[in-house]
Amino acid sequence: MESQLNELIDFLKSPRSDVRQMAASYIVGFSKPGSEYFAFLKANAERLVRPLLVICHETPIAANSAMSTLVNLTTDTTVCRLLADEDSLSMIVTLITVPSSMIADTTCMLLSNLTKLDAICRLLDTLNVSEVPGICNSPKAMDQLTDVFVKGMDKQYNKNAQFSFLASVFADMTNFPFGRRYFLERTAYDGKLPITKIMVFSEYPDIIRRGG
Repeated sequence: MESQLNELIDFLKSPRSDVRQMAASYIVGFSKPGSEYFAFLKANAERLVRPLLVICHETPIAANSAMSTLVNLTTDTTVCRLLADEDSLSMIVTLITVPSSMIADTTCMLLSNLTKLDAICRLLDTLNVSEVPGICNSPKAMDQLTDVFVKGMDKQYNKNAQFSFLASVFADMTNFPFGRRYFLERTAYDGKLPITKIMVFSEYPDIIRRGG
């Protein structure tokens, strides 16, 4: 089976999009934490992470399979470290905030896994990304994530996403002084305290959003 999985991993980098997408749809089934194949895929994570991120920009079905595989693999923090760079994190934030994204919620789950790693929280605190019309006039990633969390409630921003898993991202960020400062200081673009935007969800029916 390992030789077949090796082939699947190689197919993720095929020049043919149909081959890449088929490989992504197969490999997700082997990536579940606790499965007999998880350890093998984790050991080969360096070969998997970049190709899977590329496939996240392809057809919705393939993108969902690729992102789900990344979510499964990043339950292990050693895999999270492979995504601890500005380019990867910028791509992930954009996949969350673009209103047409079909995998925004799954990507929120990925970011929730990643912020269990201190280095990624530090990167996210200072990260700037391209502004997305309809969210806020700020290049700061945390500003965009906070506003999409608020505006995305009940699929009001993206009909395919609730953004509830961002609540646990915010909780992870507040384990650090810089994260607490972010939520307790007024933002430059609208003069509001981010904490006041998310406090209203402390009694929200969705346990994931409320729990964070």
